[in-house]
Amino acid sequence: MENNSVADLRISPLQASLTAALLSNHGIMPVPRIAMAVNTPQQGWVVLSDKSQSVDVIQAQAADDTALSFIEDGKPYWSHVGQANVDDETVITWLLAGTLPDWGGIPLVLVVELEEDNAVLAKKIGIDILDTALNK
Repeated sequence: MENNSVADLRISPLQASLTAALLSNHGIMPVPRIAMAVNTPQQGWVVLSDKSQSVDVIQAQAADDTALSFIEDGKPYWSHVGQANVDDETVITWLLAGTLPDWGGIPLVLVVELEEDNAVLAKKIGIDILDTALNK
């Protein structure tokens, strides 16, 4: 018997980041890649080919509106903190964040996952990383 309850949903940080990417990339899910290039002794940096295609998952306007609903005051990114609970005990605190739809560069997303009940720390880590990455 299959149970499709939201309470039974299990996702990895990679799956969370791909979902977050939809919000920063106008509803388009990128192809996950572990490495984009390798540094070899003979050739130096070699860019790895990417034969896969990104996929339109949701309407661009819906993705953009959702990202804007999670905007951080005065910041060029959105973020959202959540917690996963089992039997009323928090087991994971997570933060999803990413650049806004009108960001001029390559869309960036971030997933922070803590195995504790600490939304304040998850948000601080995420904001510190994004502020540094975006030079703000």
